[in-house]
Amino acid sequence: MEECHIRKVSRNHKMFLNRSIKFYVSDMREPESVIPVPDDSIVCDSCNDLIDTLIISLLIINDRVWGTVCEKCRIKYHSDLSEIDDSGVVKDE
Repeated sequence: MEECHIRKVSRNHKMFLNRSIKFYVSDMREPESVIPVPDDSIVCDSCNDLIDTLIISLLIINDRVWGTVCEKCRIKYHSDLSEIDDSGVVKDE
């Protein structure tokens, strides 16, 4: 059975740094082109909306990150999953 949860991380998490999109031609080992992705450009993998919050929700399935999820899609599709807050962001009380 799959183990699923939401892990909340800071938008400054190292996984969002120095990313790029690589395009390959099927018979090549090296990418044909590489497009850098700005560190602050984080998109929901469900609806493709830009996520601009300080805390980013990651969908975790069997200990692997399957995607980023905006708050709207987290509530719509994953509200039954437990949440682990690894963001380090202190919330106002």
